[in-house]
Amino acid sequence: MKKVLMIVMVLIISVAFVTTVMAQDKPKGNGWVGTVVSVDTAAKKVVAKNKKGEMTFDVSAAKFAKNVAFEDLKAGDRIAVKYKVKDGENMATRVAMAPAKKGKHEGAGEYVGDSYITTKVKSLLAEDSFLKSFKISVKTMKGDVQLSGTVDSQNAIDKAGEIAKSVKGVKSVKNNLTVK
Repeated sequence: MKKVLMIVMVLIISVAFVTTVMAQDKPKGNGWVGTVVSVDTAAKKVVAKNKKGEMTFDVSAAKFAKNVAFEDLKAGDRIAVKYKVKDGENMATRVAMAPAKKGKHEGAGEYVGDSYITTKVKSLLAEDSFLKSFKISVKTMKGDVQLSGTVDSQNAIDKAGEIAKSVKGVKSVKNNLTVK
């Protein structure tokens, strides 16, 4: 009976040891969200920071989400990175734009997010007696508004563009409205 108990104990300890060693060798995926500090296009590296500190990511093999392209990354962008540590380097496996922090302030004014801008432009277009009968699509990305759809005149195109430009937080307006 003692031999059986001893064999079982040795097996349990061996399995625990092997599992621990294998777990150490297996790269673990990590998630990280922060603000881009700098982008090195030649080396395909991105330096970003958050309240825990600054990290450098090698993005040469990373998959990029639809809402971000490496060439478009710039200082100040908020990114979410899934990465693995390999040979002491943070190797990004996935990169996406991160949503803006709630309650973030920029200077004296409050930060305005894309969803706010889209909602505000849509409501102003719907309230306008001249434009409310047209189906105008509004999309916003990083403060850049895109209008699409059909209207009945150039005046309607111009007015929709002016309304979109008047909303707080809008950086630019791409007016793709057409006259039917």
